[in-house]
Amino acid sequence: MVIYLDWHIFSYMLSAIESKEESNHYFQLYNKLKDGDYLIPYSPTHLADLKKALDKETKLKFINELTEKLCLAQYWGKEYAIFHKRDALEHFKDSQNEIEFSCFHDLVDIMKTGDSALDSVLDTTFNFYTMFPHNISFEVLEKVAPIYGQLFENSKNENSIMAVIEDIIQIISLINSDYTIYRELRKIVRNGLNIDSNLSNQPNPIDILDSFLPQTAINKSFSEIIFENNSKNNTSKNKNFSLIIDSYLQLDMWGYQADKLTKKNQYQNLFNDASHCFYAAHCDIYINNENRGSKKTIEVYRKLDIQTVVLTAEEFLK
Repeated sequence: MVIYLDWHIFSYMLSAIESKEESNHYFQLYNKLKDGDYLIPYSPTHLADLKKALDKETKLKFINELTEKLCLAQYWGKEYAIFHKRDALEHFKDSQNEIEFSCFHDLVDIMKTGDSALDSVLDTTFNFYTMFPHNISFEVLEKVAPIYGQLFENSKNENSIMAVIEDIIQIISLINSDYTIYRELRKIVRNGLNIDSNLSNQPNPIDILDSFLPQTAINKSFSEIIFENNSKNNTSKNKNFSLIIDSYLQLDMWGYQADKLTKKNQYQNLFNDASHCFYAAHCDIYINNENRGSKKTIEVYRKLDIQTVVLTAEEFLK
């Protein structure tokens, strides 16, 4: 049996072990996992969760010990996630060398190969987009929500597709650093479409969204949105990667069990939770004590007919 653990489960077990709380159910969970015939992988998302953590080395050693260095990873350019042995300490060190970008020029620099001919073609291609206008009326958009003018500052000043591309890249970076932006965008979407504020308490929320969204300006069901997005998405050769993650994030955007973003709980945490949902889909059981994340995951699995069982630590112990 393959069991996937949310990062909080790793963390709570380690804390219980260090404090020697034998009566703590996380201590008991650790013993059951160690004594049982289970495969317990870690994923790159667990390492992403650790980026801002204290005492990383202790936590990484604990991951190695519990998982026996079994890693479940979706690598760039691969069609499937794979199980393999990889030391978590070394994996984390390698992940620190991954390139991040916060503006369009960073992205262009990453894409350049050093071959002058190919790089010239790249520059010409991007310059081509400066010739085409976007014709977006920001005067109208800002009446709906002033935040649009703040987010699309380049596009307001320059009527070109290139300006829109530059703004979108900067928005992605801003969302990761300023939780209020995503929270405000989510609020605009929910209020603008009059989505039921009680959606989180309704059974089968995807069925509700499938019926409701086609009657709005969206004019498509939840199911149509996620499957159309997936068919056009080329960010991963593994189509299930984008389908599962997008489904999870869409549920949050429409207001089902929406995460309460704060300075501590940023958008990156929400994305990591969606990634855990993807990796857990490759396992028999997903142990997660985070209520909002578990409920979104259960609905994604129900929609996509994924057989992974989502349990709390207490449920698993019983």
